[in-house]
Amino acid sequence: KNPYSSSKYATDVVSVGLNSRLNKQGVYSHSVCPGLVESNMTYGILPNWFWKLVLPFIFLMRLFVPSLTTSTFNGSESLLWLSSQDPRTLDSQIKFRSLVNVCGKPYVSNEKMKIDPDRAEDLLLELDKLQNSLDTHVKTK
Repeated sequence: KNPYSSSKYATDVVSVGLNSRLNKQGVYSHSVCPGLVESNMTYGILPNWFWKLVLPFIFLMRLFVPSLTTSTFNGSESLLWLSSQDPRTLDSQIKFRSLVNVCGKPYVSNEKMKIDPDRAEDLLLELDKLQNSLDTHVKTK
């Protein structure tokens, strides 16, 4: 119901579907979560000065909420870790999360997703139809 969380879930579903569809060709897809990173998107919610003001509080909150990565450097930890793994050994139903300890040291954790592979394939088929429709529409113009 929430557009943001729905789009994040759809991205995870597409990742699982693509992984299943493309593994035979040696292509692998895995989901990652960067945590809360200061960006133009977060500045759209609250102004930049506010984020700078509450940053010390956010650092303390890391005791309880390790997903407060705050920087793109910390947020990219899961991508960096994932790039050094053998994708054939990883479960496509695992989301790799960038987290930080209270001192700000990044690390990677994993979270099991519960995505129905049939639902993932159904979404990919719908996206294929949408792509074909768009291609047809663009060609007729």
